[in-house]
Amino acid sequence: MRALRIQRPQHQPNNCPECHAAEQALGPAMRALANQGAYRIEYRLATTADGSVRDKPAFHAINALGAAANADAEAGAGGAGKFTGYLNLLLGAPSPSDESLLTLADKVEGLRIPVFDTAVRKLTYLPWTVKVARAHRAESQKFPVVELDGTALTLYGRDGRLLAPETFVQHVRERL
Repeated sequence: MRALRIQRPQHQPNNCPECHAAEQALGPAMRALANQGAYRIEYRLATTADGSVRDKPAFHAINALGAAANADAEAGAGGAGKFTGYLNLLLGAPSPSDESLLTLADKVEGLRIPVFDTAVRKLTYLPWTVKVARAHRAESQKFPVVELDGTALTLYGRDGRLLAPETFVQHVRERL
């Protein structure tokens, strides 16, 4: 299956407004194409825009995203969506504490279960988070990055504004 890779940092000073705007404008179109079987979506997260390890809240946020992804995996096909729902909430949030990560999770149906809370508090996914940070340092680039089978997709028009969802879908269909 073809892969649509979305790479963005998870928390940095002022977060990633471009990532949040792209998710709000194009995320539903990206997921609709994935649901139609055009590709699968792979999220690649980074701790900060420069891939440094100094951002402790980002490590905690990515750890919590690991717990959300695990909740999706355990729920099976019928319970999917916790990861993307939680990711969308984190994109617009300031650098969170562990308690605020749990509070945000309350807004995602079915995410606040004991195993999720324990994973957030005990940093269960910290080894995975460290791998994510190291991978990003090796690939450091501007955000957001969206690729289809390793080839970058244009997210912005000549006017510097995000593409309309219909235009984005047309560009993707031309590459499929």
